[in-house]
Amino acid sequence: MDSEKQQEIELKLQVTQPEAWPRIVEYIHNLPGRVKQEKIAMLARYYDTSDLRLNQSRMSYRLRRENDQLVATVKGGGSSDHGLHKRLEINRPALSLDPDLTLFYDVPEVATLFASVPVNELQVVTETEFSRETVRVEWNQMAIEVALDQGVIRAGNLSTPILEVELELISGSEKDILD
Repeated sequence: MDSEKQQEIELKLQVTQPEAWPRIVEYIHNLPGRVKQEKIAMLARYYDTSDLRLNQSRMSYRLRRENDQLVATVKGGGSSDHGLHKRLEINRPALSLDPDLTLFYDVPEVATLFASVPVNELQVVTETEFSRETVRVEWNQMAIEVALDQGVIRAGNLSTPILEVELELISGSEKDILD
């Protein structure tokens, strides 16, 4: 977990045909250049105010349990084009799944906004619960983490399945992830 400021570059691909999932997983497992594989149980809660102040500022605040670790994340700014997301992402260790915006008061991009939001105004707007299998793939000068996510996303009384492949660029160029 990197707690320093960084730009995240990732490609998110929703799998709309569940019957294709086993073939996708097998394909990923057989990619050349695989160097690491891991399974993680995830529970993530995305918080905002009732008037969606963070969202309107193009920021998101998430608390997530990754197996036995708790991680607070802020994401924001950047761009999204045809599923390719480029944005600020900062991860910090958290003590609980209760919101604590003070963890990010030292980050200039969010300090003023987060200091203006009373923690008691934050509420869960979305929750995801899923299993993630990550596979790190390296070749030439590029490294990508492939995440296979399967679970559910909930918002209020609504829920829908998650079946997603995410490709996060660790090193290399944007072109590498698209190729």
